[in-house]
Amino acid sequence: MKHKQISLIILSTFLCFLFFQNTPESEQYANFIDENYNVFSLPIPDEFQLFGESIPLYDPHVKESFDRELLVNTYWQSNSILGIKRASKWFPIIENILAEQEIPDDFKYLALIESGLQNVKSPAGDFTF
Repeated sequence: MKHKQISLIILSTFLCFLFFQNTPESEQYANFIDENYNVFSLPIPDEFQLFGESIPLYDPHVKESFDRELLVNTYWQSNSILGIKRASKWFPIIENILAEQEIPDDFKYLALIESGLQNVKSPAGDFTF
């Protein structure tokens, strides 16, 4: 227990030192932000296919929606990382099912888009026919 307390004190001291060295008022901090804090849009390709179909990126509404999805999924890193982790678990299963049913492999992305590959049940409940 004593080692944890000592480690915590050392870590706290180190973090305080870093914080006070790089306050927003310091010129070094301001220069660092000016030189390194940039957000860029990703380049949009001239052509893009999904499910074997060309996406009409010449349509301004489609292009804007495509750009939005690229930005959201690029700069929302935590959600992107969760999607990648879940995809490594679920995509192999989904890919086998799609192959058996002779459905294009791109359809696996619908599961990612619709549910985030979360193994959850719809709040709408079961449907009976």
